[in-house]
Amino acid sequence: MVGNFFKVEENLKWINKQQERFLAHIKEKISNKREKLLRTVFSIYPQIATERFKRKNITLVHNDAHVQNFSFPKDSENQKSKAILFDWDFWGSGIGCQDLVSMIGFWQYPDYRHLIEKDLIKHYFNLLLKYGVKTYSWDECWYDYKLSALLNLYRIIRRWTVNIKNWWFDLERILLVIRDLNCMELLES
Repeated sequence: MVGNFFKVEENLKWINKQQERFLAHIKEKISNKREKLLRTVFSIYPQIATERFKRKNITLVHNDAHVQNFSFPKDSENQKSKAILFDWDFWGSGIGCQDLVSMIGFWQYPDYRHLIEKDLIKHYFNLLLKYGVKTYSWDECWYDYKLSALLNLYRIIRRWTVNIKNWWFDLERILLVIRDLNCMELLES
């Protein structure tokens, strides 16, 4: 899979082939409850995501935002020095919260995530308002963050298919995010 992994329609075809292989691979290693959760997400999420991408408020996303993909200035007091985000292999269009889930949900352990998560999302939302976004509510932003957490299950499959060794720990962390934020409620409506 080359280029923008998160082009929804194009990449769902690829991921649909991989998800059954993935589920067969982990079947003996997960509970029936987790298998049911994964199957539910994989069967319902594509329709919800497709509908979400038809609405406004789509933006440029990095799709692999984590601290190892940032270069930070030595002089943090210098207002002209800024952090630089690199490794744009998976960039594309999406919802801004995709990168927030990558940075916060996917890479932080629960205790720390609980301390920072909602405040960081609020800060992001307030910056959107400050820089002129007028047609995006806090409820929509929080919905997008939770929806993006579900999207990260597909990232796990991608990591598994290219033999990234720590995909199992990533799966555990994102399942905790999904549980903690009650993301499955998005699939129930």
